[in-house]
Amino acid sequence: MKTILQFLKDKEIQNVESSEMLRTSDKGMENLRDLFKTQFSLADKSKYLRIHPQIQREQIWSVKTDYDDFQGISQEILNPMLVWIGSVAGQIEAEDYIRVCPVSPFTELSAEDDEICEDSSLIGFPFLVELWNEQPMLTELLDRYLGYYQIKTENRTKNEVLKSVGEPKAEYTKGIIALTPEQEEFRLIEISRAKYLNHSVLSLLSFLENRQEQNAGVVISWNDKIEYPQFFTEQHNEKHTLLLAAKTAIDKNDEYWLADNPELPFKIFIRKDKNGFIITVMTSEKVRLVDQKNTELNCELDTQRSVFSNIDSGIYRLFYQGLNSPLKIRLK
Repeated sequence: MKTILQFLKDKEIQNVESSEMLRTSDKGMENLRDLFKTQFSLADKSKYLRIHPQIQREQIWSVKTDYDDFQGISQEILNPMLVWIGSVAGQIEAEDYIRVCPVSPFTELSAEDDEICEDSSLIGFPFLVELWNEQPMLTELLDRYLGYYQIKTENRTKNEVLKSVGEPKAEYTKGIIALTPEQEEFRLIEISRAKYLNHSVLSLLSFLENRQEQNAGVVISWNDKIEYPQFFTEQHNEKHTLLLAAKTAIDKNDEYWLADNPELPFKIFIRKDKNGFIITVMTSEKVRLVDQKNTELNCELDTQRSVFSNIDSGIYRLFYQGLNSPLKIRLK
């Protein structure tokens, strides 16, 4: 069990308190990692196209090991995570989210309130569903569909009761379930790891709270710095801003965002029309803009600016030779 706990203590959860230094062999750690690697490596080598089903309750999925949150900050987890979907998909400002419970292969650390599946044919090994660790998560974090599992009737009933009274499962069960020190530590680690999941929703809520307009917003990030560009309308524009806007082919009646940070070697104008967003980068140097699929967008280039038109909502990376890392631009 100590080997399992050490395996789970990666860089995302260094703040988890532990009164004991756990020791394990390199061989033991490698065996634990192989539990996850085997299933996914076989899938990667398959010659058949993997078609994802519609997202539904009681499915088991793997989760991406990294993603850019809604403010453009990279999030990463070292050890892969699996989740069991416990709700139908909902929406927050047209962004799909679900409630999930992490799935763990470490049944040795299960307690009496855990949901255990001994059938290794479902996902390749026996597992437990952490019903006490339910989290909201954006569906865009889901990676691969692995299977379907229906929880037992008694656990389903307990789950629904806790939802109806609004009781946090982890806090509710803490006082009534007898846990060993190892089980308590395991749950603390798993709850901390699950912040990787719920951060996707918290980041979206932060974006919505800080966006410049009720129906649209822009955030730019680089080197883990976040900036919400200033939003201008005709009545608030100053003379020098109007002159800059004219150079970007923005009409004076338009509304637009301006990123004018002294740490950046150029200004960025962003506007929105019926065809989507338009990004104008004020520089004579070459810039590249790529989407989440790493597809480079077409650019209208002249001696003073680069213009990217008809851009959908989403997150984009802007590459410029003078910057050591790309800018990330989130549009919504």
